Amino acid sequence: GVDLISLTVSMPTLDDTMRHIARVLAHIRAHADTMALIRGVDDVTRAREEGKLALTFNLQETNPLDGDPAMVDVYYDLGVRHMLLAYNQKNKVGDGCAERTDAGLSRVGIRVIEEMNRVGMLVDGTHTGYRTTMEAMEVSTAPFIFSHCNAWEVFPHYRNIRDDQIKACAASGGVIGVNGLGEFLDDPRATSASIFRHLDHMVQLVGPAHVGIGLDYVKNT
Repeated sequence: GVDLISLTVSMPTLDDTMRHIARVLAHIRAHADTMALIRGVDDVTRAREEGKLALTFNLQETNPLDGDPAMVDVYYDLGVRHMLLAYNQKNKVGDGCAERTDAGLSRVGIRVIEEMNRVGMLVDGTHTGYRTTMEAMEVSTAPFIFSHCNAWEVFPHYRNIRDDQIKACAASGGVIGVNGLGEFLDDPRATSASIFRHLDHMVQLVGPAHVGIGLDYVKNT
């Protein structure tokens, strides 16, 4: 029943990321009978009708830009459709959610978001620090997403997001995908019941139109 998967293609550096994307694209071409790299919504529908798995790319942080907002356009052309601002730690754009500080969005971060808005790449606040996400949602002129985050109010973990982040995301027209990792659910078995506690909290807060499932990883024990 899965129609589309967003593949993480980011590596520590720009050069490594480009080489990795090249290998992934070659793999998709070699399996063109079962896979399709999509460019837009219509491509998802077409892949489903053809019995193929639709694939898109994401970057788990902005380090692969190497500080250059112009790289956003290049990655978009290669199939990247959403990008996380930071991965747990501070980078040139802002702080990660596990950082000692809670600094906000940098000047480079503002330019990166503006470029993402221009090309149509979704700005993703997952793994990113509280203040950085709140300021990013003020800057962004397009719907914002948290592709795989859970509710802090249900389980106060540094990777989970607070109610005002959820509300701001919904106000932007965006969506939060509930994560399936037991560590963030407060449930090592990652049961459906624990996932639905987070889903229900968000739905009660902002409505079902702004909540989805972004499993990330499910650990069964």
